[in-house]
Amino acid sequence: MGYVLGAHFGHDASVALVGDGKIIHYEKERFSRVRHDSGEIRFLYEGLLREHAISPDEIVAIAATSLGDHFNAERSRPHWNDLLDVDESRTSYFGPILPCYWMPHHTAHAAYALYTSTFAEADVFVLDGKGDPFRGRQADHAIGHIRHPISSDVAQWELTQPDYLGIGEAWDRLSTHLFGNWWSAGTVMALAGIPAAQFQGLTGFDLSVKQEVDTLQQSTTDAFVGALSGDYPAVLSGGCALNGIANYAVLQKCGCVHAPPAAHD
Repeated sequence: MGYVLGAHFGHDASVALVGDGKIIHYEKERFSRVRHDSGEIRFLYEGLLREHAISPDEIVAIAATSLGDHFNAERSRPHWNDLLDVDESRTSYFGPILPCYWMPHHTAHAAYALYTSTFAEADVFVLDGKGDPFRGRQADHAIGHIRHPISSDVAQWELTQPDYLGIGEAWDRLSTHLFGNWWSAGTVMALAGIPAAQFQGLTGFDLSVKQEVDTLQQSTTDAFVGALSGDYPAVLSGGCALNGIANYAVLQKCGCVHAPPAAHD
């Protein structure tokens, strides 16, 4: 048995090893002390192996959704035609030449959320700022049903990527407008929980901002609740799954909900 290495070069760059009953994860910002740091991650890989006494020979494959500047493997397609596509190539970025499996961004979101839950069957909803180009256009969400009985190795995935919603991107834009950067979107979401009577005093923003936040919050809640049937537990991922108000509305409809701790990426 060997380990599969997960590699991510974009914002919040990280490496993860899965195998031998373990999940080991190193996020670059924890070492560089640069918030949401991106780019080169080879030193994370080397440190992870060294500190956990794992040999490079124990790594059997790489899984990734994004290319780094020096990651010498290429996807064979410019965009995805199906959320269940997997694109295989090979890379020597980490040393030995290894198979590298590319998968759509939103499929990775859905898998992470499902497999950190205890559900064998669930409805899944992924909503973030943007993901991979899908059929030639930018995607921001995915919905579907996943069945993976604990007693079986065969999973049944039904995932679709409907027309662009723009909700996650709207949170990013509002974050940039209010705080000068898109990664404060979670802070902007938190503003929705402040009563109007206290809003200006607590935040320094006038009530026109409160109205804009509340309008976007309602769109977010409606999207989450509307996407899910209520017949199965709900699995949520993507940056918008950090939205407690929408998640609580899903809980009321579905009775059970799981949003993993790093839902954003």
